[in-house]
Amino acid sequence: MHVSGGEDALRVLLALVLAYAVGYERQVRGGRAGNRTYALVGIGGAMVGVLAQHGQPTVITGILSGVGFLGAGLLLRPAANMVTGLSSAAAILATAAIGAAIGQGLLLVGTLATVMMLVLLEIPLVKGLRVLDAGHLAHRFENDPSHKDDPGA
Repeated sequence: MHVSGGEDALRVLLALVLAYAVGYERQVRGGRAGNRTYALVGIGGAMVGVLAQHGQPTVITGILSGVGFLGAGLLLRPAANMVTGLSSAAAILATAAIGAAIGQGLLLVGTLATVMMLVLLEIPLVKGLRVLDAGHLAHRFENDPSHKDDPGA
């Protein structure tokens, strides 16, 4: 399937807009990465998708390595000896996939995935959506013994 350069450019632009929206939400909510990082990941994903459309299908697998490296950087906090930023790392991965989908021409799928991401990220933070967050019920249940911080558990 032949796609014009102008259509490719519009795909990359749409990926930028969608990824920026996710990054904006993350930055407003205090996430570890913000609108510029997410926008760059979305553009990168879209470019990979476009390249795959133009005869470079293996390039999509390469983005997973790069995004995994980025996600690991968001997770690891050696000084604090703890893992944080799991939602941001997962959102970075999803944003790269959305960019790749948009680059492949799956505009509706990428847009819908972005909307779903934004709703999921907002569930614990928006009063009307909090009922869907399991965290607000955690105090009513006993913890699973296998999840204790005790090294002997």
